Amino acid sequence: MKHTIKIILILLLFMLASCTGPLTDTRPKMSTTVDKLELKVGEIEKLQIDLVNINNPTYEFSYSKDGIVEVDEQLNVHALKEGTVIVTVSIKDSIVDPIDLEIKVLKGIDFEIIGNNFLKVTNQAEYMTTLLTDKDVIWLVEDDEILKVEGNKVTALKEGTTFLTATYKGITKKLEITVIPYFNTGIEYYIIGPTSLGVSGKATYSVSFVDDVEFNWTVDNSEILKVEGNEVTALKEGTATLTAEYLNLKVEIIITVYKDDEKPIITYSGKDSIIINWNDMDALLKDVTATDNIDGDISSKIKIQDGFDIQKYGVQEVTYEVTDSAGNKSTISRTVEVIWNNQVSFIGHAGSYYGLMNSEEAILYAIEVLKYQYVEIDLKQTSDGVFVLCHDDTFGGYTISQTPWSVLKDVEVTQSRNAGYPSQNGSVTNSPYTSKICSLERFLDICKTNNVRPVIELKSSKGITNTDQSRMQALMNVIEAFNMLEDIVFLGSQYNCLIWTRLNGYEMVECQYLVNSCESETYLNRCIEYNLDISINVTGTYSNSDAWLAKYKEAGLKISTYTYTQYINYDVVQAWIDKGVDFVTCDWQRMDKLRLPVNTGEIGVKHKVTFKDVDGTILKETTVEDGKTAAAPSDPKKLGYKFIGWDKSLSNITEDTVFTACFEEIIYNITYVSNLEEVIESSFGTKEEFINGLYTDLFNWIKENSSNIKGLSLSGNTYKLTRNGTTVTFGSVEDILAIDIFDFELTISNILFKPLTRNSDGTATILEDENYFFNSSKYRIKYKGVDAWLYNAIVNSYDWYDTTYTPTSAGKIQIFFRMHQWAKGGNVPIFNTLPKKYELLTNNESIKLPTDVISYTINDEILLSSATSNYEFVGWYDNPDYSGNAISKIEKGSTGDLVLYAKWNKE
Repeated sequence: MKHTIKIILILLLFMLASCTGPLTDTRPKMSTTVDKLELKVGEIEKLQIDLVNINNPTYEFSYSKDGIVEVDEQLNVHALKEGTVIVTVSIKDSIVDPIDLEIKVLKGIDFEIIGNNFLKVTNQAEYMTTLLTDKDVIWLVEDDEILKVEGNKVTALKEGTTFLTATYKGITKKLEITVIPYFNTGIEYYIIGPTSLGVSGKATYSVSFVDDVEFNWTVDNSEILKVEGNEVTALKEGTATLTAEYLNLKVEIIITVYKDDEKPIITYSGKDSIIINWNDMDALLKDVTATDNIDGDISSKIKIQDGFDIQKYGVQEVTYEVTDSAGNKSTISRTVEVIWNNQVSFIGHAGSYYGLMNSEEAILYAIEVLKYQYVEIDLKQTSDGVFVLCHDDTFGGYTISQTPWSVLKDVEVTQSRNAGYPSQNGSVTNSPYTSKICSLERFLDICKTNNVRPVIELKSSKGITNTDQSRMQALMNVIEAFNMLEDIVFLGSQYNCLIWTRLNGYEMVECQYLVNSCESETYLNRCIEYNLDISINVTGTYSNSDAWLAKYKEAGLKISTYTYTQYINYDVVQAWIDKGVDFVTCDWQRMDKLRLPVNTGEIGVKHKVTFKDVDGTILKETTVEDGKTAAAPSDPKKLGYKFIGWDKSLSNITEDTVFTACFEEIIYNITYVSNLEEVIESSFGTKEEFINGLYTDLFNWIKENSSNIKGLSLSGNTYKLTRNGTTVTFGSVEDILAIDIFDFELTISNILFKPLTRNSDGTATILEDENYFFNSSKYRIKYKGVDAWLYNAIVNSYDWYDTTYTPTSAGKIQIFFRMHQWAKGGNVPIFNTLPKKYELLTNNESIKLPTDVISYTINDEILLSSATSNYEFVGWYDNPDYSGNAISKIEKGSTGDLVLYAKWNKE
């Protein structure tokens, strides 16, 4: 019966729920997910109370023990002292069940105040705590007439004792601080200085145990002693009292002034003749001492008499002089030879920044005033073969190569040019300057007379070019006549002229290969093969990394840098000196304002460095001096992969190090050619037609592709392109032509040609890529002859330029610098033979080439899609005449960009 009743009740409830929906519990509830808390004294933590059907509650709290915690209306629990308490939380005027919480309070945060217990009047001090942070500490003082508190900074106001308090999260600590008189009366202070002085003698006095106070110095007899600050001068024989006063301290000393006739003794412990480094005053004085019968050791007073120049090379007599406090003077002399013994040498650029470039005045200024060890000039030739100094092809309106020496030698040129140091670094001499052209013979004579080494930059002139060295022997004859073959340095980008010296018995002549960037295996190998030092452009935007410099250094080659012009300050020069270069080529920079590394002859600590391929093969083992940069081997190769560098920095080697090569997959591109087009070859009529057409097409392409060109923006009708830290603006074809050649090279050149792979015969396939003008579908065929045109210019005139159109690390593509220079009217003869012009005629308008597979890697295996047109597609071939087998898929292990030609059945 009971079971029956239970079943009936269940059914009734089920029916009721079916009719009215689910039952809802509307009773008010209060709960918490945490019924235990643990706090430290001073901490505060908020209770998490969950309410159901209760609005705007008023909480009430009761405690099993008083004084351990306190809970406020916002449910914040304040930990007051150690212990355990049960806190009952209820809601006023509510039937809701209360909640019991167990709260355990642990010992509070313990800390101490750190700082001095004693301060002198007027002194300040900062105080800290042993907490990890003092951010929320409150600092107070009990007696603010004794101490002043600002944050944790305390100032002592007057004598007395009080407490400094620090409060952190309810915990307060105290530190008793006693303020004492500025001077401790328990210490016996006294004046430090001589108690006797000779007439006219001087001495400086101080007070013992005090080094941060300006005393008031006085004397009781101003006829005997003269006082200026703490410096005392003896005026006449007698006795006087010198007094020093400050706050509560007063000290005295009695000084006797006597007549001293005995001279000090000055000696040197070294040889009568010494050799010192340029400008090294310490070396000049290190073994010289002076003593006096009254003053004792007065070596610090030794001076060098006028007449000796520590910045003048060669042998001189130096006279040391010392004077005692009584005015007695002694001297001693010895012979000194001043030499240059630093790891870096200075080259005066075109003489120096004085008067006309390459003039006799500029050369003498570099030698006599700047004291450079080398002087560089630019070499040209007159029509009758006389070698002269000039940077340009003309002088005073005369073309040098077309003018005889008899005419040119009397031509005067006046130019406005500041001379000497720029104004921010010293004196400036007013211009203009008038001068005549200087001959090579006069230059060599000046260098020989002044024991300075001449640096001759071989500018392109008749018989001194990369293709013709027929005048090199005549140049050598002039140098031999001065017996200066071992002193001369040749500098030039005409590397075949430098090689000529190596192949014709002039191995003793130092040669510097002039480049913009040394980052080239071709340059490095050329320098190694012919023992050529490298001279790099470091004040442009060219890249000359430490890693590449290390390669030249490891090969035993010297590194020269050019040019620190009138616009370059000392920090730039110093940075390259610190890199360890051998030469800096300067306009005006003073050597005594730079830190110069001395040749000590010491061999530093070296570390073993190993370079490994990705498979563990050892590529190179070497040693590197501590702190220097490691010279890496040539970039390793891995089929289908691109070398991206080494797994760690090559710089600052401080321990034995193993480097491992890193690679990434190369993505190869596929270009599909329908082979249904006809290409018609023609010619550009004139240079003007070619340039106008090229720059017009370029401007139109930029407009049509503006949204896809990185760094390009449009404001109104003006485009702004920013690349490699340089910005150009243009709104027309004429504006592009007007862009500066250097800015063009850093910006526009980067969007002209996609870097390519060139075949051994110099040819290359221009792949389609809408991100580059010459690769775009609209202009790729029309300008396909431009590649051969540019390649010819590089090979025959600029063979140090990259032939793949890959930007340098500075973002430059150098051949486009020349192309734009030529387009703007510059004289670049190699471009005057124009490229071929091509026109594309399409025979089938319904051609559709694949778009699903346009690239692959060495690890891919891909089936190729077919092309479609009005004709039947037969297959893909890697040549336009369909020889060999059809290509239906990319096999795994394949590499290289592909150009695939479609074959059709037209019957």
